[in-house]
Amino acid sequence: MTGFKGYFNRLAGYGHSSNALKGVAEYLASQGVRFLLGEQKGKVTELLYRGNGKTRRCVGVRTADGKAHQAAKVICALGAYGASLIPDLGKFAVARCFVNVRDLGFFFEPDPATRLFKLCPLRAGYSNSGKDGTSLPPLDRLPPPQDFIPKEDEEKLRRLLRETLPWTADRPFVDKKMCWFSDSKDSEYCIDFVPGTNQSLVVLSGDSGHGFKMMPVLGKWVVDLLHKGRQERDLWKWRSEDVASPQRDWGSSVSWRIGEAKELSDVIREHQAQFRARLSR
Repeated sequence: MTGFKGYFNRLAGYGHSSNALKGVAEYLASQGVRFLLGEQKGKVTELLYRGNGKTRRCVGVRTADGKAHQAAKVICALGAYGASLIPDLGKFAVARCFVNVRDLGFFFEPDPATRLFKLCPLRAGYSNSGKDGTSLPPLDRLPPPQDFIPKEDEEKLRRLLRETLPWTADRPFVDKKMCWFSDSKDSEYCIDFVPGTNQSLVVLSGDSGHGFKMMPVLGKWVVDLLHKGRQERDLWKWRSEDVASPQRDWGSSVSWRIGEAKELSDVIREHQAQFRARLSR
C-alpha cells in the first residue's frame, strides 16, 4: 500500500477469543467442572455473606432464578461488571468501552467461520457513570435506535478503510457494537482477597483490556493466592484510592489514547438528536 511501512514479526501471535474460551470450557467440563448458564440460572445477582466483622465470609451466590449456591471460596472475575456485585471495585476500576488501538484504529483478520472482520477506531473511550460515580456497562438495553456507534468513530473507520482497504470503504457495516472492559489507571490487575470477607472472596479486575492474553497463566496466579493466603505483589493488591476524586479521569491521559473520554449518556443524546434530525427531513 502506497505510503505505508511495516515489518513482519515472526514472534507475534493471534488468539481467537471465542474458540479459546470454547476450548477452555470443554477441557474444564471433561475434568468435572459444572457450568450454570443462561439469563436466569447462570446470572449471578447477589453475593451471599455470613457473619460480621472478622468472621464475615462470602458463602455463595444467588442467581437470577432466585436459587442460592453455596461455596467455600468465591471468585469474582466479571471484568467491567465487577462493581455490580462488589461496589468498592468502582473506586479503582472503571467500566469503559471502546468502539480502538493506534492512530485511526485497527482491524482483525477475517473470521474463517463468518468471513467477517472487525474494525475498531481509536479514542479515549466512554464511561457509564451512575449517581455514585461508579461506571458500569448498561445493565439493560440501550434506548432505540440501538445498533449504532458514535458518528465520529464511524468516520474514523471509513477513513481507515479508505487508506488501507479502499475497495471496502463504502461497504455497509454488518454490525455495530460497543465493547466494555475494566479500565484501571496503571494497567495492572487486582488479584486479591476482598477486605472484610475473611479470605472467602477473591476478585480479578482492572486489567485495562489486557486480560485475554494472560488467560494461559492467570489461573496460576489465583491458585498461588489461595495457597499463600495473601497477595505479595503490591501491584496486584486491593486498591484503596477513590477514583471519584479529581484524579479519576485518567482515561484521557494514557499515551496511546486519542481524544477525550466521554460519558455514554452524552453519546446517546447526540445520536438520538441526529436520528430525529434525519426523520424530520
